[in-house]
Amino acid sequence: SLGDNTTSDRATPVPVSGGLSFSHISAGRYFVCALSVPSGAAYCWGLNTNGQLGIAPGNTTLIVTVPVPVATTAGVSSGWAVVSAGAQHTCGIAVGSGAAYCWGYGGVGQLGLGNSTSVNTPTPVVATPGVTAGWADVSAYSHTCGIAANSSLFCWGLNNLGQCGVGLTPG
Repeated sequence: SLGDNTTSDRATPVPVSGGLSFSHISAGRYFVCALSVPSGAAYCWGLNTNGQLGIAPGNTTLIVTVPVPVATTAGVSSGWAVVSAGAQHTCGIAVGSGAAYCWGYGGVGQLGLGNSTSVNTPTPVVATPGVTAGWADVSAYSHTCGIAANSSLFCWGLNNLGQCGVGLTPG
């Protein structure tokens, strides 16, 4: 997941391949996503078992060793303001609309697709936990939390240890 076109461990920092410049980075479990400058395009690399890299539809490459662009998605024409790599999914906020999008593993609702908890989505889809005013920030792991434009905090997904902040849920 170092992005240097190898799968070798490194004891010292190495440059990521591709000659791109980045303004934001998020390291997930076995994968990384970053925002390029000046375009704000999202790039991801590393393990892609559940589509968490968001690469082109139909691309089932399991391990990607260099940064590849996240698939183009309707509604994200001006790039990404934020990207957050989680355990097996990724979320981002679109520039302009402020809409939150998620992709990858959705087995416990962390993609924010309402009642859908069994879907893996390899390309970004709009997360819809009930916020329509847009998002200021988002953070992913086995659950997802986002700060709405009005500064309200929302969380969705795995809540077995109370991590969504709505009380401990057995399970």
